[in-house]
Amino acid sequence: MLERKSHTSAEQYFQRRVSAISFNFIIPKIVLGALILDIAWEIFKENISLRMQHDWPWRINLLNLSTSATVAGILISIIVARAQFSRSISPALGLSSMVTEKSRVIKRSQLTVYLHNSGSGRAILRDVKYRYTMAAPAHGQASIDDPNRWLSWNETVHAIEKFGLGHYVDFFLLHLTSGAVIRPTIADSKGREFAAFNAKATAKLLRLEALLQVEDILGDVHQRIIRFVGTGIV
Repeated sequence: MLERKSHTSAEQYFQRRVSAISFNFIIPKIVLGALILDIAWEIFKENISLRMQHDWPWRINLLNLSTSATVAGILISIIVARAQFSRSISPALGLSSMVTEKSRVIKRSQLTVYLHNSGSGRAILRDVKYRYTMAAPAHGQASIDDPNRWLSWNETVHAIEKFGLGHYVDFFLLHLTSGAVIRPTIADSKGREFAAFNAKATAKLLRLEALLQVEDILGDVHQRIIRFVGTGIV
């Protein structure tokens, strides 16, 4: 599920990892924690008298000290290697906006926005939602109830069209669906056209943002809010 809580901090626009697959991220850390407890137990046992070592509960023995230390060292190496590999193949989602670049979809575009992946690893789209804020509507025209509510692509397009803007005429919003692959963008490439707006659309739209959740090849889920229209492209 996508987050629906509204934030005001600029940190919400930074890409962050929101979840990681358990068997290669969480489970090794749990096992390592158990091994550290066992090491502490064995060290404590070695520092009590021999007579007490044969009494309950000191005679409980899971792994000896050397075995626990060896396995813990191996797990630490795996966790560090996993973290380094995750960073090296992590996708990096971003937008580039071009005022002079003409859209391939709508005529007389004033702003064309491209989606790119500057990371070295591909990203599989899990979910995408949108939110928007319109300028003051004309008399008798309905306004959105909650500008911080995340909407689906269909809901967003239909809602914006109610303000007199035509999709594929005044604005274009790429229909991305779950499972779409966002491959690394090659150098000097603008990326994929994600949205475009003509003068009428930029005058009526105060803000249009997308919240994307993508999964990398390790199964980690990354999330970022990106802004097409508003106070600067983030």
